[in-house]
Amino acid sequence: MGNNYNKIDKLIIPRLQNMQPYVPIYPPDIMAEKFGVAENDIVKLDGNENMFGPSPKVTKALSEFEGYNIYPDPLQEKLRESIANYAGTTSDRVIAGAGSDEIIDLLIRLFIEPGDKICQPVPTFAMYSTFTELVGGETISIPMDENFQVTEDSILSAIEKGVKIVFLTSPNNPTGRLIDKNLVTKLLQKDVLVIVDEAYYEFSGKTFIDLIDDYSNLVILRTFSKWAGLAGMRIGYGIMDPNLVSHLLVIKPPYNISVAAEIAVKASLDDLDLLLERVDIIKKERDWMFEQLSLIPFMEPIKSDSNFILTKIVNLESVELYNRLLSNGILVRYYDNELLRNYLRISIGSRDQNQKLLDFIKQ
Repeated sequence: MGNNYNKIDKLIIPRLQNMQPYVPIYPPDIMAEKFGVAENDIVKLDGNENMFGPSPKVTKALSEFEGYNIYPDPLQEKLRESIANYAGTTSDRVIAGAGSDEIIDLLIRLFIEPGDKICQPVPTFAMYSTFTELVGGETISIPMDENFQVTEDSILSAIEKGVKIVFLTSPNNPTGRLIDKNLVTKLLQKDVLVIVDEAYYEFSGKTFIDLIDDYSNLVILRTFSKWAGLAGMRIGYGIMDPNLVSHLLVIKPPYNISVAAEIAVKASLDDLDLLLERVDIIKKERDWMFEQLSLIPFMEPIKSDSNFILTKIVNLESVELYNRLLSNGILVRYYDNELLRNYLRISIGSRDQNQKLLDFIKQ
């Protein structure tokens, strides 16, 4: 057994031997079992999931479909057309992925060779650097200022170091802040690929899609996980230059979008009024939650354009509060890194869930 392990270990790419994993969140049933509480008692505010779940039309469409034995369309033609109509672009500019994570992975594999560089303002979504490390690339992380804003000089300076891709998140995860449009326009003048992750676009209403026709080096990423309640389906998409779409269609897995995910997207887009009404409710709840957190003496929440709130914890160790919440079945996001060690990210849940969190914190 030991000898066989050593043989395998020697064959693994050396740089991946001690690679650190992405820190995921877990579903309620797993957490309920771990902490010995009923699943219904779990207050899940750690994954930025949609508290309403999917449209009822999704459930109906999935239950009525009978073609699960047939492979999906490898070119995603009808799916891309539906997404393009929703996003206000053309289908030749759209590609779908198993979550926007897959498109990030594909773009990095297309552009980054060992030794190539990406840059990212931090804090940000961890998968940009994870996928870069996987292919042997280097990540230049640029700390934001004390207000979690991206500074123009620092990012332009990083580009001069030979960066090939700049990753921006707007609204940012985990801060909820928006990226300045003037900065994005300046970056697009450079010989770099600028990827703007708009996973939370529906909650902000702010997008860079109006620049997509003018800049072939701009990519916009979006998802159906947050606003449409399809996180478990794993379906996201990218909007970009048609030539780049063609390259990604070549290197992606042939059947990367399941028929179930495609059905769910189409049913969601047939129920836009309901889903966007739910988005408005979440935004109102977010603003109410911000006001409530602001009243707690040891919390300094940051105004958010997303479906979560990042809050600074003062005069108290954030990990201590996190563990107290966790042991009582209340799940929020804790970051074990220097930039965010004194912060917690709280997803917006139902009024009942949010009130349970507030009541516990105030004890």
